[in-house]
Amino acid sequence: MDDLMRRQLLVELKRAGYRDAYYSEEHDAVFPMDKEFPGIQIRDKEIRMPRLEQPPYILGQPAIHKSELEQQQRDLVYQVFRPITDKVEEMVYAWRNAFPMKAQDVEEFRLLSEHGKIVLAARDDGERGLHFTTWEYSYNRNGVGHGHYTTDYEGAKRDFAVRSGLIPEKLIFAKEELEQIYSALVFQGKNDDELTFDKERELHGVIHKLETISPELKDTLEVPAQENEPEPEL
Repeated sequence: MDDLMRRQLLVELKRAGYRDAYYSEEHDAVFPMDKEFPGIQIRDKEIRMPRLEQPPYILGQPAIHKSELEQQQRDLVYQVFRPITDKVEEMVYAWRNAFPMKAQDVEEFRLLSEHGKIVLAARDDGERGLHFTTWEYSYNRNGVGHGHYTTDYEGAKRDFAVRSGLIPEKLIFAKEELEQIYSALVFQGKNDDELTFDKERELHGVIHKLETISPELKDTLEVPAQENEPEPEL
């Protein structure tokens, strides 16, 4: 596996919540270590799924049908891991085909894109993966300033598009706005008893899309456990 692909894949998997993801030299593959399907392997563009066995029977009935497990595994691969590998492939391709910045003191960065006075650049930070920034050129284009730094590739692209004027800022949702929308959709999914099957599936599709855009949204719903209050005396 390509070294940069390996490092960036581990960074993105851990960003998506797969903290135990690791690289195996023996298999030359990355193991995301999903709790339900720990045997899934990612090799560059290829994702290998382990063969599943029929789950045990409980009181003469299967705990879950093998076909359902296989569908769950496919959903995980194509709805979670495939978007991650596609993004990493795009990032690595952009880095490989970029030239070093010519501006003073930022030669370790590579120029990914520019529009007007705004620059999108990246630097390889080793095991921490690629680090992105958007800058504004100085009047003579010999220097850059007003940098916005991040390890979030999608966020860096959005910032570049807004700062350069390619996309009007009013069309972009702020982090707080995404959190409000996400929380409202999750609340509706849990509490709206009048949702039809099709509407519920559409709702979950939107929720999953938001989680793909911003994986940290899942953390906004984690509420710390509250201590049990003593019962009132009679």
